[in-house]
Amino acid sequence: MIDNILTVGKKVAIYIRHSTKKQDAFHQTETIKRVVQKYGLIAIETYYDNGKSCFRKPIEKRPELNKLLQNAESGAFEILLIYDVDRVVREVAQNTQIFSRLSELGINVIACSGGKPREVEIDTMKLILSGIRAESESDNISVRVYDSCFTRVANHGEWPGGVPPYGCYITKDHKIKFKPGNSENIEKIFRLYQLGLGSSKIADALPKGSYNGGNWTRYAVEGVIRNPIYAGIMSWGKRQKNNNSKYQNRELWKIETKATDVQPLISIFTFERCWDLYVKRKNGEISSCDYSGNYLLKGILACKCGSMMKTKDGRNKTKDKSGRLKTYGECYYYCPECGYHNVKIIHHIVDEKIWALFRSKYAFLPESQVFKKIYEHFGSRLDILNDRLGELMKSRTELKETETQIIDKIAEHLKIDGKNDQNLLAALDNERIRLKLEQDACVTQINKILLQIEKIEKYKNSKEYWEQEIKLLSANADKLKNYEKKYLIRQFIEEIILNGYCLSITFKWDLEHDTIDYRSGIFCF
Repeated sequence: MIDNILTVGKKVAIYIRHSTKKQDAFHQTETIKRVVQKYGLIAIETYYDNGKSCFRKPIEKRPELNKLLQNAESGAFEILLIYDVDRVVREVAQNTQIFSRLSELGINVIACSGGKPREVEIDTMKLILSGIRAESESDNISVRVYDSCFTRVANHGEWPGGVPPYGCYITKDHKIKFKPGNSENIEKIFRLYQLGLGSSKIADALPKGSYNGGNWTRYAVEGVIRNPIYAGIMSWGKRQKNNNSKYQNRELWKIETKATDVQPLISIFTFERCWDLYVKRKNGEISSCDYSGNYLLKGILACKCGSMMKTKDGRNKTKDKSGRLKTYGECYYYCPECGYHNVKIIHHIVDEKIWALFRSKYAFLPESQVFKKIYEHFGSRLDILNDRLGELMKSRTELKETETQIIDKIAEHLKIDGKNDQNLLAALDNERIRLKLEQDACVTQINKILLQIEKIEKYKNSKEYWEQEIKLLSANADKLKNYEKKYLIRQFIEEIILNGYCLSITFKWDLEHDTIDYRSGIFCF
């Protein structure tokens, strides 16, 4: 009976937790205080974990709960008063671990929700089921939050919340609008990023003081690149739960494309191109350094040994007898990794010849022929992705069926009177958790592949996706800047390999392969 536990003068500790800073602990605190007064208990200390989510914050990042557990070990109190079990922990393994340890220390745990105190039974079987229900409740909370945001966005076209991005403001009716006068900066950021410039270079190219009264930084530029609102798409849930400064994988974002009446500043195709480029840079697949400087083939010209050719400025400036400044020497490509380290390729001669070859092949190439090859390439890629998707879907179904069988076994043991095999139940629950984690991993891969398939079907197989290439191919070659030339070469040339006095050129999309003698551009020393 609860009256035999809550006797006058018993020393109690109180634990209060709420998930967000917008909530408060008043209701929990008042409910527990009434229990303390009713039974004449002595409250030794109250532990408050304010704004600490059970799932977003692991135990080691909940200071008050850690302090409570330390004091429990020293025997500071006899009873722990909580509002409900899910106020302490919701994850099954931690649930069992914490309450079992309190039981070993002889501490009774009393839940006080509804004003009716009741003892939390420290039984592994019931704790496991309690944890499963708590996990389910957390999932339900996530669903309710998602539904709330989705309703605001999808049904009413409202901003889902948070600080509005650069160049935007929120109206009184919670709609998002673009501020006048910022579109030029936004369009310039996406155009330069797509052409290969790094975030710092773009920040330097933007007008001083044009970023909310301050100067642009690489982080501000990347914040624009990552946000689909500029393409007229609402999104939320982009940041990681445990680290608000980092972004989740994009397949985990919540996206709504139909709700907003915002006039996009860029096309969805431009956003997708820049996003792909951003991901590749973050993964180290490409570097913005390859687009900088005067070397047209930097990062694409390789030696026959497989190493990328490096660049060096071998020019020297001296004054002649008349006092005029003259330049001697050349800028060149070289390979320091193999026997070809004594061979230098004069960069401006090779760059000019490669560019002339490229223009001769592509400037007058029928557009239909280029896109036919591109479509065939991505068609093959779609076949591979769909095969992998089928394998993952089958694997996920098998894992789900096995997990259901484990849960049925747990429920079956609970129905058997006198059954108290704690080790077996704990093992079953650990297996259930493992299966759930494997399912989550499958879902993550499935979502990633579905996103890739969607991108190929909606964007990469569209001529609008390749609008930038079309414009540059048809532009006057003399007016193109060096980074625009680099962009074109990287989009259409797979690799250039130096082999003897020849450069072997492989074009993308299976368009062509060529071998050219560049003896006039190579010299030995």
